[in-house]
Amino acid sequence: MEITPLIKDDFLVFQDDTMLSEVLGKLREFEKRAALIFRNNKYLGIIDRKKLLKSSIDPTTVKVAGFIARTPVLDYHANLFETARLLYEADTDYLPVQKEKGIVGVIHSLDVAAAAILLPEVPKATVKSLSLVKPAKVDKDDKVATVVALMGSQSIDHVPLFDQGKLYGIVSFRDLIRRTLNWNIKRDVSMKLTPYVSSQDQKFGVVNLGSLPVVDFATTQNLVKVRANSSVKDAVGLMIKFGIHDVLVVDDTKYQGLLTVRSVLKNVSAVKIKKNYSVQFVGLKDVTLTEHQRYALDKITGHEALKLQRQIDQPFEIHVILKEMNKAGKQREFQCILKVEWPGKSIGSEKVDWDLERVLHKCFNTLKIARSRK
Repeated sequence: MEITPLIKDDFLVFQDDTMLSEVLGKLREFEKRAALIFRNNKYLGIIDRKKLLKSSIDPTTVKVAGFIARTPVLDYHANLFETARLLYEADTDYLPVQKEKGIVGVIHSLDVAAAAILLPEVPKATVKSLSLVKPAKVDKDDKVATVVALMGSQSIDHVPLFDQGKLYGIVSFRDLIRRTLNWNIKRDVSMKLTPYVSSQDQKFGVVNLGSLPVVDFATTQNLVKVRANSSVKDAVGLMIKFGIHDVLVVDDTKYQGLLTVRSVLKNVSAVKIKKNYSVQFVGLKDVTLTEHQRYALDKITGHEALKLQRQIDQPFEIHVILKEMNKAGKQREFQCILKVEWPGKSIGSEKVDWDLERVLHKCFNTLKIARSRK
């Protein structure tokens, strides 16, 4: 249930005085989704995608500092439930992860959703049981500004288009950004769009995005759809397969709305877990722990206790005994002794390691193996 296996180095770092065009170019060049913005060594935030859809942006003349979204920072040992909640509340597709005082990676919302819905604590759900987003119907002949407003107000990456009340196609955030920030009027814009392009826009090679016909950005073939009675697991699987964060929901041929990864995260973060255990730490006064080590001790013990709870169907107690064995400069070798007791039974393990987090994981892994054999 820790996020540790999901942490990725799929991000780039930029200073806040970097030109926006350079940031976007590097993201495309290295096929990265995430850009973290710093001022010297201080983390400021991520790129605010919605601000990128402002009309007439010339990315060669603006700095990325004007497009920053502030976000929380995840601890390396955060669990899936609190991560789902933070991603949902921050309304973002990814968050940076910190270990001690440094950013070591990012967590993506799709990865969290896919892992969380498999946890036994999360009830199995169908698509129709979750809250679907139902944006106002956009006609294929409407302007892009209508779509941009919906993407911003309802936190969606796709907006369905209709023609005489029937589903016609879909417009994606990704395509709007690609077409807008890579716009070459001579190459990409047909003559019929000339009235929408001002002389100032032509000077800088950009367009007033909001005034353009939305139909020219639409995808009409091979739309990714899921049935309303499908499982959420299958829907998230489609999102991962196609690299999208929301999917069209249909019932037979009738459009029902959009299932978003944010709705999945909301459902996960609402799960309440009843603890069936208590934890007692022994020897903490006799060992020297950094603030991060103490935090990691609490977090790892809590995560592993929940895993044991799935194997032990009655109340149990965990005793965590820590000792310092040797010292080598600032390093300390830790001895960890774990004891788990419940009515009529007990299991235990003992390990030694220079790394506190590693020795804890070793002890708990031994306990879980011992419990599975009983």
